[in-house]
Amino acid sequence: MKFEQYFQKIIENKMIEGGWLFLGIDEEFIFEKVFDLVKKITNFQFVYIVDAENSINETIRNNFLVFNSSIQSIFEIQKSIYLSSEEEKIVIIKSIDHLSEEAQNALLKITEEPPKNTVLFYISKDEGKILPTLLSRVKIIKLPITNDFYQKRISEKMKETISSTDSLKIYLDEFLEDDPVVFLENLVVLLRDQILNFFNVEELKITNISGFNNLKNLNQALKTLEGVKYANLNSRLQIENLLLNINKN
Repeated sequence: MKFEQYFQKIIENKMIEGGWLFLGIDEEFIFEKVFDLVKKITNFQFVYIVDAENSINETIRNNFLVFNSSIQSIFEIQKSIYLSSEEEKIVIIKSIDHLSEEAQNALLKITEEPPKNTVLFYISKDEGKILPTLLSRVKIIKLPITNDFYQKRISEKMKETISSTDSLKIYLDEFLEDDPVVFLENLVVLLRDQILNFFNVEELKITNISGFNNLKNLNQALKTLEGVKYANLNSRLQIENLLLNINKN
């Protein structure tokens, strides 16, 4: 069931109260979804946002109460919630795993026994950095990586891979668990695009030595892709050999 459909049912059944933890790599995407959800359940009169990484845009900062991740901010938010009326109250903590242990501890009581009409939305990409006692007090929703986020990550890391003198280490750290065919297909696309950057359309020729090097790399990548995809060769060994050769060009 999709995120929106799931929470629509939660809202309809009036089961939205309490603490929720949204886990996923793409925190910006999750924050947008949570913010859209907040629009459906409150008039925004009592919305408190904690920005642990200072990454929330100026539009939101200019229109809502945005706090830093200090324990003083947590105490200030809690005091305001307990003193406010019975209107819906929403707390959004982005990157809660960046809060100190002391600040996370300060959230335990309000998370376990939130005041009436209070919802707490926590966002994180690393549950290992959240106190187990806090995890036990929230309902956890794990969201998959979005295609846009994955493609952006692939593009950035691919560029780093072919430009680095230690491309093999980047591959082992970032892509070893990925499908080797998908990795090679993305590498081929990136090398092709880089060749086009050094191609003079009018003269129909490559105009830069980097372009010639990328052409060699592209041919090697295509051969590696063919071997892994159709000849059932050892994918890790083939990719490691390819990256070692790319470093030499």
